[in-house]
Amino acid sequence: GALTLLQTLEIDNNSLTGTLPASSIGALVNLKSLQFHRNSLIGSIPSEIGNLVNLEVLELIRNDLTGVLPTTIGLMSGLKVLLASHNSLRGTLPTEMGNMSNMNRIEIDFNEFTGP
Repeated sequence: GALTLLQTLEIDNNSLTGTLPASSIGALVNLKSLQFHRNSLIGSIPSEIGNLVNLEVLELIRNDLTGVLPTTIGLMSGLKVLLASHNSLRGTLPTEMGNMSNMNRIEIDFNEFTGP
């Protein structure tokens, strides 16, 4: 099935490899918690992550993610916790993150972010 009613997806401390599947992740519209920390995921965070408007917790700590934070992250108005430290994310933080009024915890240290 499509798992459209799924609210929590937690796959931590495993040996997952590959990229975050854009179309699959974007279809989990009722997800409140997405946790993939301590795996070996590569590639960028897909822009489809912005479809997860009900998401409250996004944990991607200690993977091998690269690229920039997608601007669509600003669409996730319910996001309270963003944990993406210990990756190889780069660039500047999207200005759209300013729309995330419910955010109360951001950990993005040990990446390659730049800018003011």
